[in-house]
Amino acid sequence: MSEDVPDSFRSMLQCIHLAAICYSKYLDNDEKIRKFYDPIVKELNDLQLTGLTINTFNSQLLFSFSAIAADNLAAHNVAGFQQTFSSGNFCRRCLITYENRLIPLTDVHFIQRTYSQHEKCLQLLKNKPHIKSVSGVVGPSPLNDLHNFDPTNSFPGDAMHDFFEGVCPLIIMAMLKEASGLRLITFNGIQNITENFVYGEFDTSNKPPPILVKNLNNNHIVGSASQKYCLFRLFPIIFSDLVEKLQSFKIYLVLRELLDMILAFPRRKSWLPFMETLAINFQCMMDSSHSRFGQQLAQFDQTLLRFSELIYNHIIYKQYAVYVYDLQHVEDIPLFFQIHYIFKYNQQWIFIVDFLNTDGFSTKLWSYKVSSCDRLGIVSPNDLKYFHKGLDLYEVDQLHLVNLTSRLTKQN
Repeated sequence: MSEDVPDSFRSMLQCIHLAAICYSKYLDNDEKIRKFYDPIVKELNDLQLTGLTINTFNSQLLFSFSAIAADNLAAHNVAGFQQTFSSGNFCRRCLITYENRLIPLTDVHFIQRTYSQHEKCLQLLKNKPHIKSVSGVVGPSPLNDLHNFDPTNSFPGDAMHDFFEGVCPLIIMAMLKEASGLRLITFNGIQNITENFVYGEFDTSNKPPPILVKNLNNNHIVGSASQKYCLFRLFPIIFSDLVEKLQSFKIYLVLRELLDMILAFPRRKSWLPFMETLAINFQCMMDSSHSRFGQQLAQFDQTLLRFSELIYNHIIYKQYAVYVYDLQHVEDIPLFFQIHYIFKYNQQWIFIVDFLNTDGFSTKLWSYKVSSCDRLGIVSPNDLKYFHKGLDLYEVDQLHLVNLTSRLTKQN
């Protein structure tokens, strides 16, 4: 599909033309695969090299191959990767193994796939025919002769399976199980609400089936991908009286904001830093909650390592410790954040912090009262000004307190 086609025409049937169609079971040997794909590759290369000349307008149109849209299984088939996702190096973007899939990706060093590394795998397979797979690579792609094609970079993510049928139902089930565990609603109550919720006229076409008691017992959200995403979108409306009482709803909000950007069209390049922030936040929150969810889901495209302590410019930074990052007003009221995670990301140190509210000073306890509103952010130690060493957080009579060793003031 041409990326220059206006948005209003992209999904119109008269603008979509079939190049070829074939049952995959018929492509059961290299010769058949070559005969099927070679004409397609030739025509696409011709378009890239010579373009199209339209005599009516006395102009020439030039084309460039950019990407192939496919679900995960089809992408692995065409790219030459293993077609099982339950063993070995199952990811087409990095070299993480199935055995390590449940380890938080912040705790492991993983290598991103590259074109040169992929070529080395193919050469090893060619030199040693008895080897069936090398790092998840099982053979060359039938599109290798296509100009600008890269098997490690030409297949975008599969949003339908990764999100709509992957992490979205997981979060839905986690929120419902948490609500049930807190005795906010029973399984029968969940079934009753989803059976009787009235969907709007436009959402009716993707109306999901009700969540039955047996679905909750089996940890399984039924329905098509579009139905599951419809349920995910409308979850805060369907269960409006529950969501604010759920810890897992915080993870939902991060994922929802990330998905809003992933599914936007067109996407803005300026969004990428914030999307990266959301992805890291999502990973951190899933990491802290994985025992409740039973598994770990996250996606990163870079090297990310996590630490519990860092000594930087002679200052000790510790996970869960509280630090003063600024003084406010003429009264020099300290502003605090609590470090949730310490990362080394692409050779740069970053902190995931919770900016705390300073709610006042308790004369009786001679401490500052603070509270959290889950204002998460990314802070670099390079940007921090030293006011005080790390502080502990105490709780007295349901108050969270920070006790300073001395009064703080800014230099004139």
